[in-house]
Amino acid sequence: MKIGIIVNARYREEEIEARRRYFESKVSSGTQIELLFPDAAPLPTETPPTSEELTALAVDIVRKAKEAEARRFDAAVVYITYDVGVDAAMSMVRIPVIGSGRVAYHTASLLGNKICVIAPYDSLIPLSYRAAQTFGFDHMITPIRALNIPVGRMREQKEKARARVIELAKQGIHEGAQVIFPQGLNSVSIHLPLKEVEVEIGCPIIDAVPLALRFAETFVSLGLTHSRLAYPLPS
Repeated sequence: MKIGIIVNARYREEEIEARRRYFESKVSSGTQIELLFPDAAPLPTETPPTSEELTALAVDIVRKAKEAEARRFDAAVVYITYDVGVDAAMSMVRIPVIGSGRVAYHTASLLGNKICVIAPYDSLIPLSYRAAQTFGFDHMITPIRALNIPVGRMREQKEKARARVIELAKQGIHEGAQVIFPQGLNSVSIHLPLKEVEVEIGCPIIDAVPLALRFAETFVSLGLTHSRLAYPLPS
């Protein structure tokens, strides 16, 4: 089985390799993964993305899903947890396209009744609220706050990031959350010992992309893909 991970940014080489190794450690034996990078202008890793950059990314995600199908990948996983371009991609290819944001929310809803969402930056908090509403989970979230650490610098600032994640998680728990979802913060799971953080805060933390990879494996193994009634292919 071969799964393409559609990545939203051009990271430094050591960051690319860290992601590749991490995701390879999360899939089943025999499953191959490949990172697929954007052709259009990638999202920045040092500053918040603009709405124009997100719009360009949606187009590129559709393009990369079509590339994955043409190259005979069995499935594609979209790395960015806002699921930008996922609906359009599902209507353009026959292989499963798994949005890591939807997977994260559905899994969180199975683990608890209230979800604490941590956004990457203050400027993306409105997008996080819209995503929760779009996915149908806005009734389950506590107030959203932001990490405000550049995702491309998570390795260098991992102790600061760890302390901030714990601080925000504890605030969410105080407000009733039972599950933590760092949205748009896949770098957190790659560079922080999430299991140790879970022990410290006393509740699960959702690691979105590995979950999406396992969902993709399940879809392929069971012969599932998107309903053509919901996501009709172009005529």
